Amino acid sequence: MSDKALIKSIRELEETLTGRGKQYGTAKDNVTSAAVILGQACEGLSELFETAPVSGKALILLKAQVAIKLARLKTDPEHLDSWLDIAGYATIAHSLLAGNDAE
Repeated sequence: MSDKALIKSIRELEETLTGRGKQYGTAKDNVTSAAVILGQACEGLSELFETAPVSGKALILLKAQVAIKLARLKTDPEHLDSWLDIAGYATIAHSLLAGNDAE
């Protein structure tokens, strides 16, 4: 990657992060909210995670992804993309629990 392309990528990243900050609040606040939601969603699962099969770990990860989206929706409850992402994570979880191959 050339220096010019690298600088362009860094600027695009900065713009993306600035836009997300305006939309969702500070990264610290967003991560803190997600941690609280995830803690509530996964209460008592630390032992399970250690012994869970891959599908169990996948479900815990899906809960984490949903927690992040819920934290973002706290600041922008009408952001359609977050709702679509949650629906996608829920569909994958349902498929795993139903014994289907989630793709």
